[in-house]
Amino acid sequence: MAWAMQGMASNQFFSSKYSGYVCETANGYPFTLGEAALDTPRGWAFGGSVWIGYTFAFLVPYIIVFGLVTWLALKYIRIEPDRQHVKKEVNIGAKKEKTEEINVPFVPVDLSFDKLTYEVTASTSKEQLRLLNEVSGVFKAGRMCALMGSSGAGKTTLMDVIAMRKTSGSITGKIELN
Repeated sequence: MAWAMQGMASNQFFSSKYSGYVCETANGYPFTLGEAALDTPRGWAFGGSVWIGYTFAFLVPYIIVFGLVTWLALKYIRIEPDRQHVKKEVNIGAKKEKTEEINVPFVPVDLSFDKLTYEVTASTSKEQLRLLNEVSGVFKAGRMCALMGSSGAGKTTLMDVIAMRKTSGSITGKIELN
């Protein structure tokens, strides 16, 4: 990796951006600003563009080898935690134990609600807020029904009132089965 680092630094500092600044050493040898940046703090001698070739000669096999190692590890090594709720052994072809079936008769039911009103007390004052205002409807047995409306229209509130899940506030109206 040090070769790759030196190659990338050589590519940067030997570019034309740094070639316009030429200095001289005490013995009169000229060098560019890029050469000085590579040599002084890092100790990389004047290697020049040779290190750029070393970069590609090192990084291309490095990427290929470690890419293959990663691919093989992900393909063949699976680390799965033990799951408490999953059976350890599953016999797909084994005979199943006979279980006793309980037949409960299914009775289709129509659900209707008429003039449902739901009022709650506001949290900031004693004012009564009416969340549902005389809502009526029918859910027929065996039919799919879509309850649609914009956000905040009261769809969940209506379903909670029909299911009698609301414990606060006052509910008036009729909810009937069949």
